[in-house]
Amino acid sequence: MQPFLSIVIPAYNEERRIGASLEAIKAYLASKAWRYEIVIADDGCSDNTEQVVRSILGANGPLIYLKGGQNQGKGNAVKRGMLASTGEFSLLTDADLSTPIEEFDKFLVHLTSADSVVTGTRKTIGANVTKHQAFIRENMGKCFTLFTNVILSLGQSDYTCGFKVFGQAARQRIFSAARIDRWGYDSEIFFLAKLFGFTVTEVPVVWANSEATRVNLLLDSARSFKELFEIRWNQAGGKYKVGPIRKNLC
Repeated sequence: MQPFLSIVIPAYNEERRIGASLEAIKAYLASKAWRYEIVIADDGCSDNTEQVVRSILGANGPLIYLKGGQNQGKGNAVKRGMLASTGEFSLLTDADLSTPIEEFDKFLVHLTSADSVVTGTRKTIGANVTKHQAFIRENMGKCFTLFTNVILSLGQSDYTCGFKVFGQAARQRIFSAARIDRWGYDSEIFFLAKLFGFTVTEVPVVWANSEATRVNLLLDSARSFKELFEIRWNQAGGKYKVGPIRKNLC
């Protein structure tokens, strides 16, 4: 029987953080009647991430562990995890659960079909950022949102909140076409959602910054900015194959 929910977690050397997150996810799901699976997209871990995951979820647990060879980037791990998931809906979340798993309850009312795309936002009324990023990092994030909206002609308030849900049709259509392997993958996801005619719903969430981020502020910001133009280049070159367009465009 198909799971109702797939929880997709990209992981790169997360042995210190992922254990507590998986325990929280297990406790949350224990109160639900849903069939579920947890998909760990290993992005070339060289630590004990896999052992920690298997020790918590068990040998016969609802686990899909995608072993990575070498590190290829978070975008690549997200794509592999999403395409391997089998649930009616797939929740993408970070290994540190910066957005608590309980916030998924807010999404349920918006999960109306296989075309559903629902994303968390930290930047609208109703959001609650309990621990902010450093001033420079937070404001560079705001600049990236502005540039993304201008360059890609989008209108999202928050691209990089790592709490997003996709119905199975949207999941397959978007991630089968995705090409960005590094930090610009968030922008590409929303661009493809619009290109393929999926409506994106934003939901304000609780979020807390993790000090253990692996983002290099200058290098990864420059790379992500470059990837915005790469997305446009891919579109101009016909690299995103457009399928049947749905009625409700973003």
